[in-house]
Amino acid sequence: PAQQQPQEWPSLPPMSGNPLLVPHAPSASPAGQAVPLAPPSSTSPGDDEEDDDDKQDDEWGPPSPIPPVFGSPPLSTTPPPSSPPAALAIVRPFATHDASKLIGSFARWEVVAPCAAVGAGFAPAPPLVLYYSKSIRELRGTPAWPSLEAFLQGASSKPWRRCFGSVSLLGGNLTEAQDRYTGDTAGSEVAWSSGPSVQFYRMLAYYSARPGTTVYYMDPDTVPMARFWLDRLMRDMHAQRPFSVLGSTYRGSNWDSFSDEEIPVALRRHLNGNAVYNVSHPFLLEALSQHSDELWTTVKHSSFDVQLSEGLFGDRNVSLEEAERVYGYKTTPLISNLAATLTVPRDIPDTVVLAHGAVYLQEWPVPGCPPTGLGVDRAGSYPRSMLTAGAGTSLTLLISDFGDGDIDRLLASLRAAEEHLARPACAGSPLPFSRVAVLTNGAGSAARAAMSFLRRATRHFRLCRSGLPEEEEDVDSSLCDGSSGVPVEIGLRDTSVSAWWDICKANISTDWFMQVTSDFTLARNFKLPVDTDAAGTRLLPISPFLDFDSES
Repeated sequence: PAQQQPQEWPSLPPMSGNPLLVPHAPSASPAGQAVPLAPPSSTSPGDDEEDDDDKQDDEWGPPSPIPPVFGSPPLSTTPPPSSPPAALAIVRPFATHDASKLIGSFARWEVVAPCAAVGAGFAPAPPLVLYYSKSIRELRGTPAWPSLEAFLQGASSKPWRRCFGSVSLLGGNLTEAQDRYTGDTAGSEVAWSSGPSVQFYRMLAYYSARPGTTVYYMDPDTVPMARFWLDRLMRDMHAQRPFSVLGSTYRGSNWDSFSDEEIPVALRRHLNGNAVYNVSHPFLLEALSQHSDELWTTVKHSSFDVQLSEGLFGDRNVSLEEAERVYGYKTTPLISNLAATLTVPRDIPDTVVLAHGAVYLQEWPVPGCPPTGLGVDRAGSYPRSMLTAGAGTSLTLLISDFGDGDIDRLLASLRAAEEHLARPACAGSPLPFSRVAVLTNGAGSAARAAMSFLRRATRHFRLCRSGLPEEEEDVDSSLCDGSSGVPVEIGLRDTSVSAWWDICKANISTDWFMQVTSDFTLARNFKLPVDTDAAGTRLLPISPFLDFDSES
């Protein structure tokens, strides 16, 4: 059928008489044994990469028992002689608060198709499962139910529907007390992530009791970035076997200012929960056997994805090589975890087909320099409209200097950034500044720094006459007639007046200005993220918060 009827979470047999623990896997695939993934069809349309068909199905797991990481005995990894081929399920978890985000995310699937052929060229075609944290009965009582029901009823008419064998709804039956997520209390509240964690482990229990299933646990804020992303993901799954978890470490910039000592190894190396899971792999079965629903509400813990990493890189301190080779804990270049990161198009490598958790923005447009976007294969796939320079986008860089020599470093970094970002498509400077204005306590030192900068810089910056003592104006003012580059103007400040008043003294004539002190420097890979209106045609003067809705 086009859609299965909404279903409740099935009753699963308890393990060792403890209803809080997960069930044993059925006898067809004993617990602790790895299950192979069916290779992609060699006739899949749109395949532009060689299929790795020489891999045997019994390569799912390592050849010998893996050492325990959670305190349980080693688990056997020898596959049974008649292991059925693994089936992939696309499971999209959600709770009440992000139900509308989940439904809205499917609009992108109509622009960025999951597959090139029916069933993504694989057999069997994967089911698509919308996985609610509580019961379906409770979901029917929420404001999101009418739109969710309409989505299920209308899914058969969507162009992406051909990629999936079925579309269904599943309930996790979490209680109100369990279904909690409060990221701002992670360090103080025991149950801060009990909702996503219990929901994940119940998913793991559900599918581990169904031999031969691999799950892509696709969060509501995961955005496809390339056509046929499901085809590519399934090819990569085949190429990377054996694995237990296939996902992405954090690839954003929010940790750049922290040292390795400040970010725990397990956190830095953890694979985000938005990942592919071989639910029959010994590593995940061991984690299942050691945890209960009660744990997440009574014992202080990390989130479920970090907790898996802690089992490897915490007390046991395995190497990255061992984590991949022995435990199948692997990264894929196709998924990028950019959680809560201000992201512009050039932050997403061409290899990425699925981006998770990013705050999608644009770069400030540069006159004469077209925006750096996505490759031809991903044209139109960025979640925000591309922005070009035009009326209302001119920008002055206002530098408040104090004559202490720091401006030397700032201007040197400006030069380095321009050289690093230069590309043939740009007719002028690749930096977004239409003008640079410097107000300083010591014009002499600032002017000398500017002259040194200009002598070593590219052709795009020009020092202009502006408020300098006559003996410092060693430059032809014709260089700043408005047609020969970015003017750099230096002026004197009344030392009795605060530097905050520089915005009034700098004679800013552009639409926008950016004020910094000379204590700052520019990164070589400088970018200036900016928000736009929904149409992507007008800059917005409000910086986004980190909890900005990445889909809107």
